[in-house]
Amino acid sequence: MVGALTKIFLPAALIAALVALVPSGAASAAIVPVPGGVIHACLQVKGKAKSRGAIRVVGTRRQCRRRKGERAIEWNLSGGTGATGAQGPAGPAGTPGAKGEPGTNGLPGLPGSSVATEQLEERLKEVETTLSATIAAQATEIATLSDEVTALGSALGAAEATLATACSQLSTVSGQVNEVAAAVAGISLVNLLNLGGLGLKIPSLPAPLGGGGC
Repeated sequence: MVGALTKIFLPAALIAALVALVPSGAASAAIVPVPGGVIHACLQVKGKAKSRGAIRVVGTRRQCRRRKGERAIEWNLSGGTGATGAQGPAGPAGTPGAKGEPGTNGLPGLPGSSVATEQLEERLKEVETTLSATIAAQATEIATLSDEVTALGSALGAAEATLATACSQLSTVSGQVNEVAAAVAGISLVNLLNLGGLGLKIPSLPAPLGGGGC
């Protein structure tokens, strides 16, 4: 059965024997390389009884063809990748680290521009001058308007006094006219003219004027 295999799994004792066959110390230059993690060896399966079962490690399986009665065998240095294990529990929290040293002071800032400050001050002065002139002009206009209002008030008072005088005079004239009209009506001028045979037609007198109320 061993002669029919090209790959076999050897027992631990046999593997230990193979390891013992690997030279060490001064003979380390003769160590057979293990490319790809696969060990190649030749197993003696024919020949003398005492030689059967002998194993020699080679670089490639083709080297087993150089001797009669050998069968190429090989095995991996490491097994296949196992399944992923379960996640372990979280470890305890670490102790807080030491407080760091204070950092160095930063560099001083650049000085401000004096030109920009002067321009700002000049602009503020211009605005202040303009506001002062505007306030002064408005104060003058307000004073002028106040004088005009006062003059209009005086003129209105004078007009009211003149109107009151006119109303009083009108009332007086109306009374005098009514008195004349009453005297004329008492003369009966129409009767006098008719008695004289003149035959004149005198129009009737107007109605008395009302009181001169304003």
